[in-house]
Amino acid sequence: CVASQLQGWAWKERLAEAGGALGVQVLTFGHLYRTILIASGQASTLLDDAMQHSLLRYTLGGAPLAHFASVRDKPGFVVLLHNLIAELKAARIDPQRLGNAVAKLGDEPRLRELVWVYRAYQESLRANRWADEEELGWLALRALKDNPRMASDWSLLVVDGFDNLTTVQLDLVRLMAGRAGETIITLSGAVGGPERGLVQRRFLATR
Repeated sequence: CVASQLQGWAWKERLAEAGGALGVQVLTFGHLYRTILIASGQASTLLDDAMQHSLLRYTLGGAPLAHFASVRDKPGFVVLLHNLIAELKAARIDPQRLGNAVAKLGDEPRLRELVWVYRAYQESLRANRWADEEELGWLALRALKDNPRMASDWSLLVVDGFDNLTTVQLDLVRLMAGRAGETIITLSGAVGGPERGLVQRRFLATR
């Protein structure tokens, strides 16, 4: 599993130069999610960024907003919401968990409105069997947990080229590592190196 499509191409070139390898798949996490879901017989329509923005605009159109009412039609607000939801889902924070946290913080109107939008967005995804990239990760995790034998025939799992992993990615790697014959994870960073710099801090946190 690699961090980007570009790294995937580089891996395939190296394998080809070494004479090739049978049964080897070079995947990003997104492709790995889809591979797991196909193997489990599940199907969801993946929405690209433009379609996710359209869904968010539709959601905002029916949202009972007060604090964010003046910016509900602004493209920048949609992009901000898209990024926020992606970060929340990558950390496996669902609308219920976010709502509980907001309630503990005093249930501020601006935060309550964000929870409403997130919940409505998620309900639309589930009702129409749509998914964003992060949703695919949630579904893949559930599929692995529901089928303990899935991926047990993998002789080797390699996760290469990352300086950090999201909560969803870490949870998925943990599950698969317990089933694959061998698991190798490489991280970009220096053991014992200075903690200056975002990449080094991400490396240390993931390690």
